[in-house]
Amino acid sequence: MKRTMTAVCFAIAMVCSFTGCAGFRTQEKTVQNGTIRYTVPSGMQDVTEEYNMLWTTFYHPSGKFFITENAAMGYSMSTQTKLDWLKMVYHENEVQSSEIIKDEEYDIIIFTYEDTADADIEDASELRTSFTLSDKDHPLDFFSFLVIYENDADEQKAREVALSMLRSAEYIGEETENSATTEEDEKSAAVYDCDYFSYEIPAQLSEQFRLDAVQALPDNSAVVKYTYAEKLGQVFASLRIEVLEDAAYDSAEAYLQDECDALLDEDTCTVIKQPYTTDIFGYDAWCMEYEKNISPLSFRYTCYAFECNDKVYTITLRNTDYEGSEQAQADLELLLQGFTAK
Repeated sequence: MKRTMTAVCFAIAMVCSFTGCAGFRTQEKTVQNGTIRYTVPSGMQDVTEEYNMLWTTFYHPSGKFFITENAAMGYSMSTQTKLDWLKMVYHENEVQSSEIIKDEEYDIIIFTYEDTADADIEDASELRTSFTLSDKDHPLDFFSFLVIYENDADEQKAREVALSMLRSAEYIGEETENSATTEEDEKSAAVYDCDYFSYEIPAQLSEQFRLDAVQALPDNSAVVKYTYAEKLGQVFASLRIEVLEDAAYDSAEAYLQDECDALLDEDTCTVIKQPYTTDIFGYDAWCMEYEKNISPLSFRYTCYAFECNDKVYTITLRNTDYEGSEQAQADLELLLQGFTAK
């Protein structure tokens, strides 16, 4: 998506260089997307509809940078932990600079890096800067604008514009009639049901964790993701449940052994415990444990496989292996209480 986004932005810049951007809206305007409203400074050109952009995107008259909106994610982390998270996500990119601004209402994280994936786009700069609102109790926590520069961009002007837009952002969800959350909405966000199993987030976890989603996936599978405390790696903790309908595996043992053999060939993986017998939910099961290193974090996986109604079920717990991980692993295993096989 980054490549597509930048390619389109570059195309816009080339068109504007020949047309002078005639026909673009240049008056100051207020933008409302769902439960978020913000002000776009006078002179910015809205190019979202004209070019069918996937993100709400604005073009500066200088023709040297674009600003695109990114939705609030609301991770329950401190500002410094969010900055560490950004550094981890972009660890393969060259980070140019980072800083934290302490505003009266919230913090702002400014993070500049190079997007080397777009190096093949002629005359397009690799430079990117994200401006992110940070306050774990704020409804717009982790709402951000991303600045995409072209060569010879006025970085100071881009900074002023992005900060102005971010500081103008308001959460208006409680004021809009269609955004009210009903009891049924809350239930649907915590319950998943398919042909072979159901899953409901255990009630006792509601105060311990901030559950991000129970995400229904194709092929009778679901993923529970959550964050809690001030541990960077917990952003990536998850529980995945899947029912295999592939006839290639007629037993849980065969499936898990095949998975183990594949992991043994991966340089980034270390198998801690090869498949061994255990039990789960009253079923005879197979289990294996392994680590996967994705610099700078090391992920710990515990994988279960068992048979029920002539199907192979798999459950994978993912956690980060560092100080405090034993407690986190225990917390992850509490999530298993929400699973019911059919």
